[in-house]
Amino acid sequence: MSDRKTEELMVYRRFPGYAARDIDGEIFLINNQLDRIKALDTTSSAIWRLLETPQSLHDCLEIFSAAFPDMKKARRAKTVTTAMQNLEKAGLVYKTPPKVTAAA
Repeated sequence: MSDRKTEELMVYRRFPGYAARDIDGEIFLINNQLDRIKALDTTSSAIWRLLETPQSLHDCLEIFSAAFPDMKKARRAKTVTTAMQNLEKAGLVYKTPPKVTAAA
């Protein structure tokens, strides 16, 4: 299987240990063990909610397409992909093959 196909099959999952708090429409993630609080922007907040169930990037893009049909496809893809990459770099989400169970 090609690397691109493998990448498309990967699903994103939330890292365990974070509690989400919605304060006036803004999502804050709290991890008491790591003594961390992270505020999410609007797109990252929407992705965090979507990842209640693990999702592929493709699935997230499809959901955003349905929610924002008037947004140009390239802009929507860049916005969602960048937000997902930022969540991953921040250690808030990780990706795995679809059949892998969540991290302990």
